[in-house]
Amino acid sequence: MSIFSGINSAQVTKQGVYLEPGQHILRVDRCKLQQSQKNPSKYYFVAELTVIDTDNTKHYPGQQVTWLQDMDKPNRQGALGNLKAFATAFDPSPDANITEEEMNTIVSSENPLAGFRVRATGILLDTKSGGKFTKFNWDYCEADQTLADFGLKPEPSPLNGSIAPPAF
Repeated sequence: MSIFSGINSAQVTKQGVYLEPGQHILRVDRCKLQQSQKNPSKYYFVAELTVIDTDNTKHYPGQQVTWLQDMDKPNRQGALGNLKAFATAFDPSPDANITEEEMNTIVSSENPLAGFRVRATGILLDTKSGGKFTKFNWDYCEADQTLADFGLKPEPSPLNGSIAPPAF
């Protein structure tokens, strides 16, 4: 028997890097509805994103990050509101409205938001129970926009190429 015995029936798990507070320009890679492995009656909306521009030094351009929305929270209306804010950011019209059918399409295998950019502004807030969470505001973003286009300049970082390595 090999040390790899049983690998064919092993379940693959993927741990994402969660999107941190700050200003971000992101490209959507995929949106999906994910069932909890621990609790099969629990679901999450998952947006898999690639960082294009950021002012958070924990992130860097090209990094894949995840925004997760718990669909089974006691405050379901809050979760739906967060999802509506995310989805309407991809429609620049002032009368944008998101329907249940459109959300089902967003998480479908069609993956209609893939490749589109969005601007995310995340702020760290306190919970009533003493914890912390990041609240994101989502805004429309043209395909070629960066934080500088919004009057925001990323903090200098060797990770985003704005600081050159020292010359020797």
